[in-house]
Amino acid sequence: MSDRQAFYPETRTREDLLKRRWNPRSTSPGDAVPIPSRAGITEPRPTNIYAATKLAQEHILAAWTAATGTALSVLRLQNVYGPGQSLINSYTGVLALFARLAVSQQPIDLYEDGSAVRDFVYIDDVTQAIVNTLAATPDRTRLIDIGSGVATTLAAVAEVMIALEKAPACLVSGKFREGDVRAASCDITAAKSEIGYEPTYDLETGLIKLLDWVRVELDPS
Repeated sequence: MSDRQAFYPETRTREDLLKRRWNPRSTSPGDAVPIPSRAGITEPRPTNIYAATKLAQEHILAAWTAATGTALSVLRLQNVYGPGQSLINSYTGVLALFARLAVSQQPIDLYEDGSAVRDFVYIDDVTQAIVNTLAATPDRTRLIDIGSGVATTLAAVAEVMIALEKAPACLVSGKFREGDVRAASCDITAAKSEIGYEPTYDLETGLIKLLDWVRVELDPS
Protein backbone atom coordinates (compact mmCIF):
# COMPACT_ATOMS: atom_id res chain seq x y z
CA MET A 1 0.00 0.00 0.00
CA SER A 2 1.39 3.42 -0.92
CA ASP A 3 2.45 5.69 1.92
CA ARG A 4 2.17 8.82 -0.22
CA GLN A 5 -0.20 11.47 1.08
CA ALA A 6 -1.85 14.51 -0.45
CA PHE A 7 -0.36 17.83 0.63
CA TYR A 8 -0.55 21.52 -0.24
CA PRO A 9 2.75 22.75 -1.71
CA GLU A 10 4.34 25.99 -0.61
CA THR A 11 5.44 28.68 -3.02
CA ARG A 12 8.61 27.67 -4.85
CA THR A 13 11.34 30.05 -3.78
CA ARG A 14 13.64 31.97 -6.11
CA GLU A 15 16.49 29.81 -4.80
CA ASP A 16 14.59 26.65 -5.79
CA LEU A 17 13.98 27.98 -9.28
CA LEU A 18 17.55 29.19 -9.78
CA LYS A 19 18.71 25.68 -8.86
CA ARG A 20 16.15 24.23 -11.29
CA ARG A 21 14.20 22.50 -8.56
CA TRP A 22 11.01 22.80 -10.55
CA ASN A 23 8.76 20.41 -8.63
CA PRO A 24 7.46 21.42 -5.18
CA ARG A 25 9.17 19.74 -2.28
CA SER A 26 7.28 16.55 -1.49
CA THR A 27 6.34 15.34 1.98
CA SER A 28 6.82 11.74 0.78
CA PRO A 29 9.72 10.01 -0.98
CA GLY A 30 10.02 10.93 -4.66
CA ASP A 31 8.62 13.83 -6.65
CA ALA A 32 5.19 15.28 -5.96
CA VAL A 33 2.40 14.21 -8.33
CA PRO A 34 -0.17 16.93 -9.14
CA ILE A 35 -3.82 16.25 -8.30
CA PRO A 36 -6.73 18.07 -10.03
CA SER A 37 -8.42 20.64 -7.79
CA ARG A 38 -12.06 20.26 -6.75
CA ALA A 39 -13.83 23.46 -5.77
CA GLY A 40 -15.37 23.20 -2.33
CA ILE A 41 -13.15 20.24 -1.44
CA THR A 42 -9.62 21.34 -2.24
CA GLU A 43 -8.63 24.01 0.27
CA PRO A 44 -7.91 27.38 -1.37
CA ARG A 45 -4.33 28.21 -0.41
CA PRO A 46 -3.02 30.81 -2.86
CA THR A 47 0.73 30.76 -3.40
CA ASN A 48 0.93 33.88 -5.58
CA ILE A 49 -0.63 37.35 -5.82
CA TYR A 50 -2.81 36.46 -8.81
CA ALA A 51 -4.49 33.57 -7.01
CA ALA A 52 -4.82 35.56 -3.79
CA THR A 53 -6.71 38.37 -5.55
CA LYS A 54 -9.02 35.85 -7.23
CA LEU A 55 -9.90 34.35 -3.86
CA ALA A 56 -10.41 37.81 -2.37
CA GLN A 57 -12.93 38.56 -5.13
CA GLU A 58 -14.82 35.39 -4.25
CA HIS A 59 -14.95 36.41 -0.59
CA ILE A 60 -16.22 39.91 -1.46
CA LEU A 61 -18.99 38.53 -3.66
CA ALA A 62 -19.94 35.87 -1.12
CA ALA A 63 -20.26 38.50 1.62
CA TRP A 64 -22.39 40.79 -0.56
CA THR A 65 -24.70 38.07 -1.85
CA ALA A 66 -25.18 36.66 1.66
CA ALA A 67 -26.25 40.10 2.89
CA THR A 68 -28.63 40.73 0.00
CA GLY A 69 -30.01 37.23 -0.47
CA THR A 70 -28.63 37.07 -4.01
CA ALA A 71 -27.73 33.77 -5.65
CA LEU A 72 -24.03 33.37 -6.39
CA SER A 73 -22.22 31.01 -8.74
CA VAL A 74 -18.44 31.20 -8.79
CA LEU A 75 -16.87 29.71 -11.90
CA ARG A 76 -13.20 28.93 -11.40
CA LEU A 77 -11.87 29.01 -14.94
CA GLN A 78 -8.75 27.14 -15.91
CA ASN A 79 -6.45 28.39 -18.71
CA VAL A 80 -8.85 29.76 -21.32
CA TYR A 81 -7.60 30.06 -24.90
CA GLY A 82 -8.96 30.85 -28.33
CA PRO A 83 -9.28 33.56 -30.99
CA GLY A 84 -9.10 37.15 -29.76
CA GLN A 85 -6.35 36.83 -27.18
CA SER A 86 -3.29 39.06 -27.20
CA LEU A 87 -0.51 37.64 -29.35
CA ILE A 88 2.26 39.33 -27.40
CA ASN A 89 1.26 39.06 -23.73
CA SER A 90 1.93 35.63 -22.23
CA TYR A 91 0.14 36.64 -19.02
CA THR A 92 -3.19 36.85 -20.85
CA GLY A 93 -2.78 33.64 -22.83
CA VAL A 94 0.37 31.61 -23.26
CA LEU A 95 -1.15 29.50 -26.06
CA ALA A 96 -1.77 32.58 -28.19
CA LEU A 97 1.91 33.44 -27.80
CA PHE A 98 2.90 29.87 -28.68
CA ALA A 99 0.62 29.98 -31.72
CA ARG A 100 2.13 33.23 -32.99
CA LEU A 101 5.62 31.77 -32.76
CA ALA A 102 4.61 28.50 -34.46
CA VAL A 103 2.80 30.25 -37.31
CA SER A 104 5.79 32.57 -37.75
CA GLN A 105 8.11 29.55 -37.91
CA GLN A 106 9.94 30.61 -34.77
CA PRO A 107 10.88 28.24 -31.94
CA ILE A 108 8.60 28.19 -28.91
CA ASP A 109 10.49 29.06 -25.71
CA LEU A 110 9.42 26.68 -22.96
CA TYR A 111 9.99 27.95 -19.44
CA GLU A 112 11.40 25.74 -16.68
CA ASP A 113 11.76 22.27 -18.22
CA GLY A 114 8.53 22.37 -20.22
CA SER A 115 6.75 20.03 -17.82
CA ALA A 116 4.56 22.57 -16.04
CA VAL A 117 0.97 21.28 -16.08
CA ARG A 118 -2.15 23.20 -17.05
CA ASP A 119 -5.77 22.52 -18.02
CA PHE A 120 -6.43 24.36 -21.30
CA VAL A 121 -10.09 25.02 -22.08
CA TYR A 122 -11.37 26.49 -25.34
CA ILE A 123 -13.32 29.76 -25.20
CA ASP A 124 -16.50 28.31 -26.73
CA ASP A 125 -16.68 25.72 -23.94
CA VAL A 126 -16.29 28.48 -21.35
CA THR A 127 -19.12 30.39 -23.03
CA GLN A 128 -21.29 27.28 -22.80
CA ALA A 129 -20.51 27.01 -19.10
CA ILE A 130 -21.52 30.62 -18.44
CA VAL A 131 -24.79 30.30 -20.38
CA ASN A 132 -25.64 27.07 -18.56
CA THR A 133 -24.87 28.67 -15.20
CA LEU A 134 -27.19 31.61 -15.88
CA ALA A 135 -29.95 29.21 -16.85
CA ALA A 136 -29.68 27.28 -13.59
CA THR A 137 -29.92 29.80 -10.74
CA PRO A 138 -28.66 28.25 -7.50
CA ASP A 139 -30.39 28.36 -4.14
CA ARG A 140 -27.00 28.56 -2.42
CA THR A 141 -23.53 29.85 -3.11
CA ARG A 142 -21.80 27.34 -5.35
CA LEU A 143 -18.24 26.93 -6.57
CA ILE A 144 -17.71 25.23 -9.93
CA ASP A 145 -14.47 24.36 -11.71
CA ILE A 146 -14.53 24.98 -15.46
CA GLY A 147 -11.83 23.39 -17.60
CA SER A 148 -11.32 20.65 -20.13
CA GLY A 149 -10.80 18.12 -17.35
CA VAL A 150 -7.50 17.11 -18.97
CA ALA A 151 -4.12 18.04 -17.52
CA THR A 152 -1.48 18.76 -20.17
CA THR A 153 2.16 19.84 -20.02
CA LEU A 154 3.25 22.96 -21.86
CA ALA A 155 5.72 20.83 -23.81
CA ALA A 156 2.92 18.55 -25.03
CA VAL A 157 0.86 21.53 -26.22
CA ALA A 158 3.87 23.02 -27.99
CA GLU A 159 4.57 19.73 -29.77
CA VAL A 160 1.01 19.64 -31.14
CA MET A 161 1.42 23.16 -32.53
CA ILE A 162 4.82 22.34 -34.00
CA ALA A 163 3.39 19.30 -35.77
CA LEU A 164 0.42 21.24 -37.13
CA GLU A 165 2.55 24.13 -38.41
CA LYS A 166 5.72 22.15 -39.24
CA ALA A 167 7.49 24.70 -37.06
CA PRO A 168 11.00 24.52 -35.56
CA ALA A 169 11.62 22.45 -32.44
CA CYS A 170 11.08 24.02 -29.01
CA LEU A 171 13.74 25.72 -26.97
CA VAL A 172 13.76 24.64 -23.32
CA SER A 173 15.43 27.70 -21.87
CA GLY A 174 15.09 27.14 -18.13
CA LYS A 175 13.63 30.62 -17.72
CA PHE A 176 10.98 31.01 -15.03
CA ARG A 177 8.46 33.41 -13.57
CA GLU A 178 8.62 33.90 -9.82
CA GLY A 179 5.39 32.91 -8.09
CA ASP A 180 4.20 30.72 -10.97
CA VAL A 181 2.65 27.40 -9.97
CA ARG A 182 4.04 24.12 -11.24
CA ALA A 183 0.69 22.44 -11.85
CA ALA A 184 -2.92 23.58 -12.17
CA SER A 185 -5.84 21.48 -13.41
CA CYS A 186 -9.34 20.63 -12.25
CA ASP A 187 -11.97 17.94 -11.90
CA ILE A 188 -15.09 18.94 -13.86
CA THR A 189 -17.42 16.30 -12.38
CA ALA A 190 -19.34 18.91 -10.37
CA ALA A 191 -19.72 21.17 -13.43
CA LYS A 192 -21.30 18.31 -15.34
CA SER A 193 -23.81 17.52 -12.62
CA GLU A 194 -24.52 21.09 -11.45
CA ILE A 195 -24.93 22.90 -14.77
CA GLY A 196 -24.82 20.19 -17.44
CA TYR A 197 -21.39 21.31 -18.61
CA GLU A 198 -19.83 19.16 -21.34
CA PRO A 199 -16.70 20.50 -23.05
CA THR A 200 -16.78 19.74 -26.77
CA TYR A 201 -13.31 20.83 -27.89
CA ASP A 202 -10.38 18.50 -27.42
CA LEU A 203 -6.98 20.17 -27.38
CA GLU A 204 -6.01 19.55 -31.00
CA THR A 205 -9.36 20.77 -32.34
CA GLY A 206 -9.11 23.96 -30.29
CA LEU A 207 -5.51 24.55 -31.30
CA ILE A 208 -6.37 24.21 -34.99
CA LYS A 209 -9.00 26.95 -34.63
CA LEU A 210 -6.57 29.13 -32.69
CA LEU A 211 -3.81 28.67 -35.27
CA ASP A 212 -6.21 29.44 -38.14
CA TRP A 213 -7.16 32.72 -36.47
CA VAL A 214 -3.53 33.64 -35.71
CA ARG A 215 -2.57 33.00 -39.34
CA VAL A 216 -5.17 35.52 -40.51
CA GLU A 217 -4.17 38.05 -37.86
CA LEU A 218 -0.53 37.90 -38.93
CA ASP A 219 -1.29 38.04 -42.66
CA PRO A 220 -4.76 39.53 -43.21
CA SER A 221 -4.19 39.69 -46.98
